[in-house]
Amino acid sequence: MVLWRRLTAGWSALQLCYLFAATFEISVHAMLTDITVRAAKPRAKPYKLFDERGLYLYIKPTGTQVWRWKYRQQGKEQLLVIGRYPQISLKEARAQCDAARDLVTAGKDLRVRRRAELEPQSQEPPPERKFEAVAREWWADRKSSERWSEDYAALVMSQLERDVFPVRLTRGYSEEERSLHPLLAEPVGRWPLGALTSPDVLEICRCVEARGALDAARDLRSRIGMVYQREKVLGRCNANPAENVTVLLARPQRTNHAALNYTQLPEFFVRLDAEQLDPTTRFGIEGILETWLRSLELRLASWSWVHWKSQELRVPSQLMKNGDRGKGDHIVPLSEYAIEVFRRLYACTGNNELMFPSLKHPGEPISDGAWLNALYRMGYRSKSTVHGMRALGSTTANEWYVTVPHVPVPVKMWESRWIDRQLDHVDKSVSGAYNRAEYLEPRRALMKWWGEKLQDARAAAVQVVH
Repeated sequence: MVLWRRLTAGWSALQLCYLFAATFEISVHAMLTDITVRAAKPRAKPYKLFDERGLYLYIKPTGTQVWRWKYRQQGKEQLLVIGRYPQISLKEARAQCDAARDLVTAGKDLRVRRRAELEPQSQEPPPERKFEAVAREWWADRKSSERWSEDYAALVMSQLERDVFPVRLTRGYSEEERSLHPLLAEPVGRWPLGALTSPDVLEICRCVEARGALDAARDLRSRIGMVYQREKVLGRCNANPAENVTVLLARPQRTNHAALNYTQLPEFFVRLDAEQLDPTTRFGIEGILETWLRSLELRLASWSWVHWKSQELRVPSQLMKNGDRGKGDHIVPLSEYAIEVFRRLYACTGNNELMFPSLKHPGEPISDGAWLNALYRMGYRSKSTVHGMRALGSTTANEWYVTVPHVPVPVKMWESRWIDRQLDHVDKSVSGAYNRAEYLEPRRALMKWWGEKLQDARAAAVQVVH
């Protein structure tokens, strides 16, 4: 006490009060000012700067300064953290403290209130996306991941743009009843994704069936289903309205492509030569006969694919129907007859990158109907298709037998595996999954033989004319 008196000798009563409050952390009314708060510095240990009625600034050794309010409720001491300084000023801290004090006086529990404030506020769900926008996203994603060709991608999108997006559904209502349903006034492309039901998908597909396009209707159902399947996987919708629609769609009757047999080839060549055809059409039909390629694969052919020296046509694997199976380009051996036909074609279109350019649009390939329409004009409607040319080659090769000395029965000349590889057919059996042979040399012999058979048919055509 003697030491205390000596230290505080000459101090005023107010100064002694401040010293006592700071020493024992006791609140003194209106102690803090903005200058005091700004001047506060961190110390080795946390300390407090008291304001009034329980409000104080808690200063940590790290320099963090936090406004706190100590109060009592239901006989228990409580602590409310108001916020950091300087984000919350002294004036704002006092205002929040006064508001909190009023709530405590009214019997409110500040802890429950603070938890409610910290919980994320419920937000309005985002507006549901429209079917057309979602379908276009699916199309772009599928085109990239599946490496669709430009022609196939355009085919898929054109079907959606023709048979889905602009369609206005009826749902079986009369015209007067439809006016009571605003959704039916909008085309399907503008419908929210979740608005379509299974009967709606069925109505869309049956509109396509009404044109007689049964396969197209089933393809369309599948594509609508894939749009919803993608959204389900991404967690954006819960149902796929196209899932069980197939059972109610008409089943198309499968028929093989109409095709000629080898004995009909001489007459075919007579009609081909007699018809006034553009070189890209005439030589295109012969090209299918010679190579056994699909129509699309040959229509897209570029002159850079032709290797004159090795007598090969190399089709990039991504353009083949069965894609890249780890074997690189699909190699088509060319017979002498095929080389001669392509040389005559080169004299007509060699200045173009494409082997079979369109007459109207030279930068684009010939249309998919040009060769088929030529067959129709030649009188082969329902008798032969362009795809049937592949069947003609395959059937002839599979049924060609030769006699072998000391063998009592004729022997098949060409193995089916060589023929199927030339046709780019896929063996889906277990052995086919392991067998990746190209059979290139046997196929060279096969196509050389086939070229000779075509020349024989052409020679017979000359005799038919005369």
